[in-house]
Amino acid sequence: MTLSRQYVPAIGKSVKMRLFSDYTERNINVWAWLRVHSLNSDGAVVQVLNGSEPTGEVLTIPLNTIDPPIGWKSQYDIYCEPAKVETVLGWFARGIVVRQSHDMSGSMPTAFQPMDNSEQPHWQFCEVTDAVPAADCAKVFRVVKIEIEDIYDMYLVPDKDCGYCHGTGRRTLKELANIRHESVSELKRKMAIPFERYQTNEHLHLDGYSEETETFECHCIRGGFHTLGRSKRAKLIKEWASLGWDTHYVNLGEHSYWERTRETVVKDWEV
Repeated sequence: MTLSRQYVPAIGKSVKMRLFSDYTERNINVWAWLRVHSLNSDGAVVQVLNGSEPTGEVLTIPLNTIDPPIGWKSQYDIYCEPAKVETVLGWFARGIVVRQSHDMSGSMPTAFQPMDNSEQPHWQFCEVTDAVPAADCAKVFRVVKIEIEDIYDMYLVPDKDCGYCHGTGRRTLKELANIRHESVSELKRKMAIPFERYQTNEHLHLDGYSEETETFECHCIRGGFHTLGRSKRAKLIKEWASLGWDTHYVNLGEHSYWERTRETVVKDWEV
């Protein structure tokens, strides 16, 4: 259910009215800034500005004529990864501050912070868009858990015709040692060497290595979903859809991949 909430500006904040006619009806220069002096039962008492300087003209305007700042909403969705859900739910008892990005070169995201720890987190979130006290948080905010998974990482499909793993998806350390003409102990020594970026060393990395079985993931297992037939892939996507997953292809040229996302409402708006 949508909550009808009125934007109430803070004392001292500069605002504008919504419509051209809101200015002409009051004989004010169109789109002039108005500084909020006080609030009363009739609305907001504002000073008309000329640039940043007061003109001396003071008037009262209804709150519903004031244009809310970019990003202000009656209700908000807070999207967070699973590990952050409990943290966000803990903000409800503290009050929540909303900051809308003013960086128009990007996606202009919205930042949410607990009210008792709401210092500017980044230059693009330069001002507070909304401040909701703890008593109203349950009606204003909805918490949505969003899960994002790279299908290559979470659903691995080996190549049944692979000449290395023969469709098992696993290779043995002994088999690799024979190919490299090295001993198993020598491979283990190289695996223990730390990796150093931009430096040549003997570091050896094997995905999914198991010390117990001395096996690791075969290279054919990566991209297996991509190589599935269309009907098998469609069947998997349909199964995941029944569990709430949205599966899509992220086209990045040679670096393209399949991804699935799922949104779960953890805490809905209270009526």
